[in-house]
Amino acid sequence: ADRRYCAAVEAYDEAERLLAEHAQDEDEEWADLWLQVILEGRALLNIERGEPELALAALQVARPVVEAKGKPARKHAFYWLLARQRASQQRNRVDEEVIANVRLSLAAAEQGDDQVALCNATFLLGWYLFLRGDLDEAQVQLEQSLTMAERTSVVFLSSVSVACLTLVAVRRHDVEAVRALVPRTEAAAEAAGYADYSRSIRSFLAWLAWKEGRPKDVVALANEIPTLERPPFGADFCFDWVHLWPLVAACLSEGQIAHAVSAARQMLEPAQQQLPDELESALEMACTAWEQGRADFCASMLAHALQLAQGLSYF
Repeated sequence: ADRRYCAAVEAYDEAERLLAEHAQDEDEEWADLWLQVILEGRALLNIERGEPELALAALQVARPVVEAKGKPARKHAFYWLLARQRASQQRNRVDEEVIANVRLSLAAAEQGDDQVALCNATFLLGWYLFLRGDLDEAQVQLEQSLTMAERTSVVFLSSVSVACLTLVAVRRHDVEAVRALVPRTEAAAEAAGYADYSRSIRSFLAWLAWKEGRPKDVVALANEIPTLERPPFGADFCFDWVHLWPLVAACLSEGQIAHAVSAARQMLEPAQQQLPDELESALEMACTAWEQGRADFCASMLAHALQLAQGLSYF
């Protein structure tokens, strides 16, 4: 939780060493404890560090025990992590397998009595539905997760649920909804004690500034963001495109093609959510043209990318 990952690895190594002597025990409590270390320890750590291949290896080791002896709480964790692993590996290109695993996680949580687990699974389903573009069902699930989080006082889940509802409003081009949700997002972040949430807030404010015809404010807000720490959502939760598309548009409108290209390159970084193929292709062509000294063609490709992004509700 403190992101001291090296120390966490050492602790999990020692925990597994201590549990190894009970590997052949038939006692389900030992199996449950081992699963907790592997799933909510090792695999989650790998996902938070952006190591989906290592996470998958841990999950594959755990699968037979989950299937044979897993309690609802461990089955929830297993499928929840399996969904996150696959989504992370695909840079948040969500497919049916990801959605199916989240639904299995939700079904397992519903069999138990852990309201936080239920809220977690509901939120993740909403988030991945959003990433797949199913905005209506995503909003339903995210509103449910927000209600549950507020009822159980889980401030982390309250904060991410509100932030994701704001993202839904962004993709719907709903300026009034975004304007109303940004203060709620900020208040939820403050309640959770997340000072680094200011990165997300500025992304939303930059998007609003563009929609309200304030390109200079877009540039000012977007230029602050690289200096700010990412929110504590893990490596699979990144949406810098919210402010980067307005930044590309603002720079292009002022003829600042080099700055527009710089913003476009950020959207192509491996740590960013992978955009649809046609969007990534347009951005790549623009960046390549700039490197080849073809400024006019670069500008036209950036303008084309902006049109595509608008049509696909990313801008």
